[in-house]
This record gives sequence, C-alpha cells and structure tokens, in this order.
Amino acid sequence: MQDLYDSAVWQIYTRYCDVPYKSKSDSLLIKSFGEINLRFANMTVTNDTVALNFDFTDIGEPILPSMTRDNRQLASGVGFDIKTRKIFIISSNTIIIYKNNPESR
Repeated sequence: MQDLYDSAVWQIYTRYCDVPYKSKSDSLLIKSFGEINLRFANMTVTNDTVALNFDFTDIGEPILPSMTRDNRQLASGVGFDIKTRKIFIISSNTIIIYKNNPESR
C-alpha cells in the first residue's frame, strides 16, 4: 500500500509541479502547487481498484477552486487497478482521465 501511496503523491505533484497557485486571500502570493503541502484525505477500495484522495492545503485548509483567483479545478486523487497497475486521475468534479503508462510523466 505504501508503494501506491508514494506513486499517487508523485503523480499529483508531477501533474501540478509548475502550475501557479494564486490565492484569493493573499494577492501577492504566487507559488506553484509543487511548493504546497498535499494532505491525505481518504482511501476507497472497491473490488480490484484503490483510490487515494488528497487535498492541497493552504494554512492547513484544503484549497477549493473558489479559493483561487483563477478558479482552478484540481485533480487531487489517483486510482489504481491493482491487477494491471493502470492509473486514473480523479478530479473534484468527477472527471476521470485514464493514463496508459504509469511509468511515463
């Protein structure tokens, strides 16, 4: 399970490492999501699928799209088919993107 957790964190940080976070509460703050804490939210296991969900946090609070100046939607969950190791990305608005090669960036 630790391997899946590490892979999920890597997938999320890789996806957002260069994406700017523009906080509404501090208009002078511009940093990338790669510099922001990622907190484990929950895990769901259904049959052969494990989904790990995380929240980017700002001052200890989860970052919601309405908290950013550009209303950015975040895909902060990663699911795994345990048998095939295929990865899918989960966003807060339930869009799922399937990724063919879990080893590629």
